[in-house]
Amino acid sequence: MSLPVNLKIGGRLCVIIGGGHVARRKCLKLLEYGARVRVVASHFNEWDSIPKEAALDLIQRPFEEGDLAGAFLVIAATDDPDLNDRIA
Repeated sequence: MSLPVNLKIGGRLCVIIGGGHVARRKCLKLLEYGARVRVVASHFNEWDSIPKEAALDLIQRPFEEGDLAGAFLVIAATDDPDLNDRIA
C-alpha cells in the first residue's frame, strides 16, 4: 500500500543511497524541487548529464550509517534488498 504525501523539500538535505537509474531519476526530481541532494553509491551509472551547478554531492563509496546524518528525507535505491531494509 502507498501513502501519497506532500513535502516541502526546498533547501533541505535529501539523501539517496544507490547510483543506478532509479536513484538518478529520483535525484533529478528532488533537484527540480530545490532539494540539496547527497547520493552515496559504490558506482554511478549515467550521472554525467546532471548539471554541475546542481546542489548535489556525489559520494562514491559503500553506504555508512553516518551518511544519513542531518537528512530530511532518505531514499534507499539499491539493488540489494537487505541493504535497503537496513537503510529503512
